[in-house]
Amino acid sequence: MKKRYNFSFKITANTIKLYTVFLSLCIFLLKTGSLYSQTPLVTNIVATTGHTYTLSQLAVGAMVYSDRTYQVTSVPAFLNNVPFIQTPNADKGSKSTSVLSFTLTQNAVVYVGYDPRATVLPAWLSGWQKTTNQIGFNDPNISFLWLYTKTYQAGQVTLGGTLASPAAGAKNTYIVVVQPTQYSLNVNTTGNGTVIKNPNQTTYNNGSTVSLTATPTSGQQFTGWSGDASGTTNPLTVTMDANKSITATFAPIQYSLGINTNGNGTVAKSPDQQTYASGSTVSLTATPASGQQFTGWSGDASGMGMKTTGVSALDTAFQTSPFPIRSSLF
Repeated sequence: MKKRYNFSFKITANTIKLYTVFLSLCIFLLKTGSLYSQTPLVTNIVATTGHTYTLSQLAVGAMVYSDRTYQVTSVPAFLNNVPFIQTPNADKGSKSTSVLSFTLTQNAVVYVGYDPRATVLPAWLSGWQKTTNQIGFNDPNISFLWLYTKTYQAGQVTLGGTLASPAAGAKNTYIVVVQPTQYSLNVNTTGNGTVIKNPNQTTYNNGSTVSLTATPTSGQQFTGWSGDASGTTNPLTVTMDANKSITATFAPIQYSLGINTNGNGTVAKSPDQQTYASGSTVSLTATPASGQQFTGWSGDASGMGMKTTGVSALDTAFQTSPFPIRSSLF
């Protein structure tokens, strides 16, 4: 007799939440690559309290603390999915001047989400810039953390305790958010043409790349880059490691006008130049030598006019042919 095994699985609200967080993380990894496929922005997290400090990704639904179930409910758009350090709320009473240290592998902007109930900030945070941005979360006693910001060069960062002297009023541990330094790319043009940025953003993360494609309008040609780039490579790949301004230069296409003669005579060009801009006009005047007559143009022009208005074309050729004037002697 065959045995039958029954399995039941109960779907709960917590199960759905966990699945949602897992799905969001999978989507993030698909877009940006695995956390370990490239050098992490934050490494070597060390705490002096003996509690757990965990590197995670900041997004709605993420756990705020490493030892609590409070979840993030709102994130400023520019910080969505950036790295953040989940701190233990058990360290909320720490008065140490050195609680947390970590290493930045590149220049970055560091944000500290601090308890808005604080009446006095710790000395280590006093030099930071308070922003108007908040991270929301669902602690029953507090609904958000104020964000303070400071820019750091690549290297070690050390932060003190939540209640390090002379701090007062804070009742929750701060969290740490890290964003790669953002740089702007200003693109200008000289002449008639356009430049497309890909991706087209207001700012770019430190170390990211941007492709610039220059497209001249009709009758124009791209002649090169200047400013924070040089050369004529098109498209151009720009590595964002500082604020940059790049100019694309366009100029009219230049054409040459070659004049040949058959027989004895001359042709005058006005204006007489080596090259001519697209759309410009040139006057050609054929003058036969004594005993010769002008019989017509050929090549990139035709007709009999003694003076013709030329159209710009590459290696345009005009030709005069000899027809001797005959006379009879009696």
